[in-house]
Formats: sequence, structure tokens, C-alpha cells
Amino acid sequence: MKATIQKINQHLLFTAEGLYDFNKFLSELTNLSNECKKSNFSKVLIYAIDLDWKSLTPMDRFFIGEKGAELFSGVRMAFIITKEIYDGFAKLVAQNRGAIIESFFDLDDALDWLYKV
Repeated sequence: MKATIQKINQHLLFTAEGLYDFNKFLSELTNLSNECKKSNFSKVLIYAIDLDWKSLTPMDRFFIGEKGAELFSGVRMAFIITKEIYDGFAKLVAQNRGAIIESFFDLDDALDWLYKV
């Protein structure tokens, strides 16, 4: 799995591609959270369409949602994923823990929501 973080306008863009790995993904989310704090960003776009999620389990979804809420308190997150992998569970877990997160299948919709006041 390869992940990158870029500063674009007033948000951070996190892209992930390759074969999904639970530990690597959580590690990269921690790096992203640290960059948010260091650079004072309150908006994140997570682009994970090119990630191969074959090994993603229901427990992974739970822990990703839980950790995401913990790491990104007060940060607005737009998560772009494919319809085939999306089931809403990670988002629900994160939202139930106070995260400001929404899932999208389209970049324009995600950006519209991310910058909505």
C-alpha cells in the first residue's frame, strides 16, 4: 500500500493505492492526523478509489471508524470510495463517536461538501 499527503488549497489530500493493509492504513491515518495538527488544517479529502480493499474485514471497518474519530476530532473529512466496497459501517462508527465525515463516490460532490459552510 502506498499513501501520499498533499496540501491543496485549504485541505489536505490523502491518497492511497495498492493492496490494502490494515496496520499500514492506520499508520498512514496517524501520519495524516499529525500533518493536520502541524499545518493547522481542518479539512481532509481521503481518496481511496485506487486501493484494493479485498482483505478488508468488518472488524477493520469498525476499528478504522473508531480510530478515525479519535484522530480527527474537529476535522471535516470527505472519504471517496467505490460503491462496490462501501457499506457505511466505518462512517457510522466514526459519526457515532463525533467525527465529521461523509462518504462519496464522486470527487466534485466530496469537494462541494468539504467546503460547505
